[in-house]
Amino acid sequence: SGLLSPFQCESLWAYRQEYGGLSSLQELAWVDGFPASWIEEHRPFLRVAETGAPGDRPSSSGMRHELQLRARYDVEPSVEGSGIPVGGSLKYQAAGGPWELGLILEQDVEEPRFPDYAAGYLAAEPYLMGHRAKVVLGSYQLRLGQGLVVWKGFSVGAAGSPSQLLRRGETVVPYRSTDEVNALTGIALTL
Repeated sequence: SGLLSPFQCESLWAYRQEYGGLSSLQELAWVDGFPASWIEEHRPFLRVAETGAPGDRPSSSGMRHELQLRARYDVEPSVEGSGIPVGGSLKYQAAGGPWELGLILEQDVEEPRFPDYAAGYLAAEPYLMGHRAKVVLGSYQLRLGQGLVVWKGFSVGAAGSPSQLLRRGETVVPYRSTDEVNALTGIALTL
């Protein structure tokens, strides 16, 4: 027995074959067998890898481009005239060499303006002073202190052993989610 049931494994595999890799944990709720309650319960143990869809190939310029569009429609608006009955998101990402660029536009159903959330970033991983550095300009997240300082989703929960609590990851990561509350904005640099 493991974290995922055989049904969840098959559902996730089928979803990835059809739509590519997950872009956020919220997207996992669209996969059969992963209700929102299960995701929240297991959030400390879940991570969405920063990889492209299966079969992604760089363009002739060496850049990989990805465009993701999602739409939602509210068939019964809660208050007539309260906002736009259509919602959705647009995500664009271009990456190649040490550079990455991203743009996110998101619209909740019945919000009065479009987009109700916009974020973007330009990230690079150059060599500075003989070390690999990371620079993010725009929206980013920090992952520091095993979640005791800054690392979204940290919870002790029911871990089987203390070694399962150890988190590894990059200190600064571009913010690629449509979640409107978890990003920092500005410039971040690690050496």
